[in-house]
Amino acid sequence: MKRKISFATLLTLALSTAGYAQTLDKPKLDQFFDRLAEKNKAMGSLTIAKDGTVLYTRAIGYNQINGTEKKPLTAANRFRIGSITKMFTAAMILQLVEEGKLKLTDTLDKFFRQVPNAQKITIAQILGHRSGIPNVRRDQNSQGNVSTIPITKDEMLALIVKGTPDFEPDTKHSYSNSGYFLLGLILEKLTGKPYEEALKERITSKIGLADTYIATGNIDVNKNESLTYLNTGSDWKQMPETHPSILFGAGAIVSTPNDLAKFVQALFDLKLVSQESLKQMKTIGTATGWEWNPSRSPARPSTGTPAGATTMERGWLTCRKKSWRSPTLRTQRFTR
Repeated sequence: MKRKISFATLLTLALSTAGYAQTLDKPKLDQFFDRLAEKNKAMGSLTIAKDGTVLYTRAIGYNQINGTEKKPLTAANRFRIGSITKMFTAAMILQLVEEGKLKLTDTLDKFFRQVPNAQKITIAQILGHRSGIPNVRRDQNSQGNVSTIPITKDEMLALIVKGTPDFEPDTKHSYSNSGYFLLGLILEKLTGKPYEEALKERITSKIGLADTYIATGNIDVNKNESLTYLNTGSDWKQMPETHPSILFGAGAIVSTPNDLAKFVQALFDLKLVSQESLKQMKTIGTATGWEWNPSRSPARPSTGTPAGATTMERGWLTCRKKSWRSPTLRTQRFTR
């Protein structure tokens, strides 16, 4: 049974000059978000930027609710960005390709020969969710919600190795968090550094993302990190968080709408990858492109995730969930 979720949303719109000629109507945006807040229909943070300049920023709702005590959200609040993490992982993998340390045609057996079909699965297929590597998870047991319990990289790798392929490589498309978990491990092998250090060196320090980093534990409100809430219709219910160790290169990054706008602008300004790599990221196959789908909307990009959420059905930027558009912005409507 699907449940509509209308809770805190992190949304970033980075607009291209050629693709977006409308004048931003700030009073109407304010009116729209004021109405959402008044009716208690949403909580979240929004940034709209054009050519690297922030045009509009807004936050509504609460970062933390503790009984009658409610801590308002601000533009400074950080969110678990879920599968938007895959954009960062993909960019760093392409950097390694440009450095000659990796080829998109390299097969997985070069790194993890114990994974089923490793000799047939290429890096490009993993990036495009065409590897057949299944999403794996621990069995539910007496510990309760195992998604909230930490897991080691070796334990997660063992689960992937035991998994049965969903299909033969490159014959179908199926979203795979496990594939991006493996890409995170490959990144660590080739750089000789933990994912968080590679992220800092290759992206966040390079382009000045002060509020973007890898999560290592539970959400910490003392670090301006936002909790996740479900709108029950009459109130907001705090939801449990998937432990970031389970997500790793597939979904463990924390960031803000403003930092995400900077990140995407840097991608298109070729500060992180080459023109050829960017072209590959924008290429659309039969299902999911490499973190970018130019046919979706004139805005680039639109990235939305429930606040603090750690799992989302998203490709390199192509989202498989239903969306709606308004003349001013595009967002996502999430169901679970």
